[in-house]
Amino acid sequence: MIHNPASQPDRDPLIGRTIDGRYRVVSSLARGGMSRVYRAEQHPLGRTVALKVLAVSGDEDQEAEFRRRFQLEASVSARLTHPNTVRVFDHGAVGDELLYIAMEYLDGRTLHQVIQAEAPLSAARVVNLARQMCASLREAHSLSLIHRDLKPANVVLMRHGDDEDFVKVLDFGLVKQLRTDDELTGVDAVVGSPSFMSPEQIRAERLDARTDIYSLGVILYACVAGKPPFVADTSVGVLLAHLNHDPPALDQKTPALLESPSLQWVILTCLAKRADDRFADIDEVIRALRICEAELRGESSGPSKLSAGRIVRDSGRASRPVRGAGPTEPSGSTLISAIRSRRGPLLAATGAFAGMAVVGALVLTLALGAWWWKQRLVGPTVVVATPTLAAPTAPAGPVRVTSLPDGARLGRGGVALGVAPLDVAIPEGEVWELSVQADGHVPATVRIPWDARRQQVVLRPSPARAQARSTGTRVSGALPSEPEEAPEPVDAAEVPTPTKPRTSGDLKDPWSP
Repeated sequence: MIHNPASQPDRDPLIGRTIDGRYRVVSSLARGGMSRVYRAEQHPLGRTVALKVLAVSGDEDQEAEFRRRFQLEASVSARLTHPNTVRVFDHGAVGDELLYIAMEYLDGRTLHQVIQAEAPLSAARVVNLARQMCASLREAHSLSLIHRDLKPANVVLMRHGDDEDFVKVLDFGLVKQLRTDDELTGVDAVVGSPSFMSPEQIRAERLDARTDIYSLGVILYACVAGKPPFVADTSVGVLLAHLNHDPPALDQKTPALLESPSLQWVILTCLAKRADDRFADIDEVIRALRICEAELRGESSGPSKLSAGRIVRDSGRASRPVRGAGPTEPSGSTLISAIRSRRGPLLAATGAFAGMAVVGALVLTLALGAWWWKQRLVGPTVVVATPTLAAPTAPAGPVRVTSLPDGARLGRGGVALGVAPLDVAIPEGEVWELSVQADGHVPATVRIPWDARRQQVVLRPSPARAQARSTGTRVSGALPSEPEEAPEPVDAAEVPTPTKPRTSGDLKDPWSP
């Protein structure tokens, strides 16, 4: 855990105390809803560790859930051993008083701090950071674990030998195990940090590893642009932007994009609204990053694209010969000259028939030579395919339009269509613009393409109604306008309601720092 100095309390009863007979608490590092992180010394090893402590006193109804979530984080994190993931050394309990996790103490800066101080970052640095984050996520995904709260504040950069940007991914407190029904806050609970949440995460749908790929795209966008793609005055505004708006165009004169044009393709593919339009898995992201690395070395053979889940690098004339080509390799013109130099004596000796045979041989040789030269200079199209990934197909039925609140009135061109949820039959190839209205809420207009499959519209409460409310939830994660430790109030009714009841009303995990 990274050392993040914060305001110290007048007197923390744990400072100076030895936990479980082994961990002497030295100082406080960070605090969350129900957990705190301390710097501690492990005896008798004399090792400095970060000690995450959960005090189990308080609301008895939530105590069992927090215990289970804390144990989940400890057990999951202990299974992750990749060098780019924070290491967990130990965990335990002190009677019924508290639970603890002893983990690696990190002396470095969060990526959030680096972006605020140094962005925009260079392409080489962005690709290097992305490769290391992908390495950490690949191990987690191979164990059927998704992070669900990947953000710059959970990525630490520290010195490791000569590398000043050695990545450590931390805080797996919101980790979700795939292919299991044992959920702590319900299958569809909305958890995460708004600035970095995927659309399906906001809609409280079932998640897979591609939600981490979306969050990675938001992080890379912030590294290149200096801020995430969606910034608003309220967290609900950020959530709505993730659902309904395309990311703002990146400045093509940004140093990173000038150095590696394919980096923009990587970022925007990660940020696709539909999970099926993103990279299929972390391995595909890593292959795409290799294309950026080739560009940085000047070895790119053409632009890249994503087609039906496959990474494709278009063939085309390279800006310079590929590695291995040199002056000793004959060019097409050299080959032609060599053949022509032998043709005169041959025609004179054998007559017209022999001359025709030589011409035929010359044409065949030229064709073969041209093919050989193209393969050497340009190279074939490179396709990295995922065999099990089928090309997306058009939906068989109408678009399902839902609303929050439920029952909103839908219309098009002044003609009432009905109330949500409603199946709207949009002709193939068309995009319909629908008006959405509900009492006590601000009307909205949404554009829906024919192949959208389904569309959810979230309406803002009217100012008068919002002002009348006296309670709400809190979320965190805004960057860079406010610290992530200072969340802002959000009305719970403005966040999509999961299909199953959840026991926590917070978007942000209630006890994670």
